[in-house]
Amino acid sequence: MNILKLLIVLLLISQIVALGAIVTCQGSGCSPSSCTTLPTATPALSWVPAGQATGQCAINSCPASGATISGTTDLYCKSCPGTPNNGFQAVFANTSGNACVAATATCSSNRAANTWNNDDCLACNGNTSQYAKADNSGCQANPVGAFVPCQGSGCSPSSCITLPTATPALSWIPSQFQTGICAISSCPASGATISGATDLYCLSCPGTPNGWVRAYYANTSGNACVAATATCGSNRAANTWIDADCLACNGNTSQYANADKSGCQATPVGAIVTCQGSGCSPSSCTTLPTATPALSWVPAGQATGQCAINACPASSATISDATDLYCKSCPGTPNGSVQAVFANTSGNACVAATATCGTNRTANTWNNADCLACNGNTSQYAKADKSGCQATPVGADVSCTGTGCATPANCPAPPTATPTLSWVTGTGTGKCAINACLASGATISGATDLYCLSCPGTPNGSVQAVFANASGNACVASTGTCASRTANTWTNADCLACNGNTNQYAKSDKSGCQSTAPSSSSSQSQSQSQSQSQFYSNSRIILSSVLFLITLLF
Repeated sequence: MNILKLLIVLLLISQIVALGAIVTCQGSGCSPSSCTTLPTATPALSWVPAGQATGQCAINSCPASGATISGTTDLYCKSCPGTPNNGFQAVFANTSGNACVAATATCSSNRAANTWNNDDCLACNGNTSQYAKADNSGCQANPVGAFVPCQGSGCSPSSCITLPTATPALSWIPSQFQTGICAISSCPASGATISGATDLYCLSCPGTPNGWVRAYYANTSGNACVAATATCGSNRAANTWIDADCLACNGNTSQYANADKSGCQATPVGAIVTCQGSGCSPSSCTTLPTATPALSWVPAGQATGQCAINACPASSATISDATDLYCKSCPGTPNGSVQAVFANTSGNACVAATATCGTNRTANTWNNADCLACNGNTSQYAKADKSGCQATPVGADVSCTGTGCATPANCPAPPTATPTLSWVTGTGTGKCAINACLASGATISGATDLYCLSCPGTPNGSVQAVFANASGNACVASTGTCASRTANTWTNADCLACNGNTNQYAKSDKSGCQSTAPSSSSSQSQSQSQSQSQFYSNSRIILSSVLFLITLLF
């Protein structure tokens, strides 16, 4: 009996918990005609009597949070509220009828006139129509613009300004509180296409800010509101342009401020350099390179004689007669930490060298990298004494006899070639090197192994070409010298390298080279001779053993 009572109590409690809040319906009953039509839900809902007075009803069982419903009403939501927000109870049905939302008043058409606000629009409509209209009469997809002062007492385009072309069409609307204060009725969504924008329009419907700079100004194309520090128009204060404003107003077609800040241009002003004298004429600075458009020196900086190129040419522009001073103002592309502030020897580029490419360079300071930068691949190697550049590299260090590099006292005579070769002091102590190795394929005669060690030919795999061939006209990849070499060390590969195909086979005993491969009969005869020798040797061993046994026995 006690268990039965407990079950009854629990059932009553569950019914009480599931019931909606008590609301007052019309009439004496709790049918949908007395209350309101019920939302569609699973399980089905119903109005049930509740409370002590006639007409007091409640939803029999409020759906769980997140359940799918449709056709909600305000009365239903008062019985089964949604999730509250910022102290507001969710007792009103949204416009879609699928949720109870936290608005300050009903979302329906019987709401008090001109009481809509942004929060209620968002709650009732979601983000499809989340902004209140300027007169608070309803909701719209985009926000009302900020209020700005127009001329006169109205908000027509003649009092304000001509409106940009956009879809949907824009209009000015008056403030409810002050004459001559107007706003754009509905600012276009971000990314919308507009044309004919003005500063006043942008003040009402700003674009995307850049840090602390607000986007209150129309760009020069009139298709966007941009973050500039002042207007992009012709009524801007004189000499106030900066690079950031040029980029914002014009995009990358004219993104750099002029040297005097009077306007914008496509390429940047050069860096400040110091010229001779008090002015910035070519006679005070240097002759300007030839370029299109023409270049000029303009005053820059605070001190006398500080000048800059008016507009550095684009990276791909063609110039001629460049100078180091020009390159300091308009550097080329750096190479790592080396800045491109020197004119190359052709005068058509600013290059990354460690010092000038000109004749006033400090003596004996050339290196391969600077030679390549200044001259390109026509003269890309530094001479042995670093006094200048040449087309081919200095040879590797080798050891000659004695203490010098003279010919023939210390080093053998270099090969005959054009241009003439010579031995010069190498980079290492007591070392010598060929002054300039010849280009691959150059004609030489009288090559020696020491020359080839300094100017090797083309290797063959891991075999370096550091030996002169038998003709003395090339350095070849052989495992040993082609001259007098260790006895019986010739191989077919070395014979071919040293002699070409005239004498490309090693002899059978490897003592030298010959024009034909060793015959098989010669090899067989040598094999038979070796077999006979082995036979005689074995016979002598056997005979000696027999004689030893006889001696032991007798």
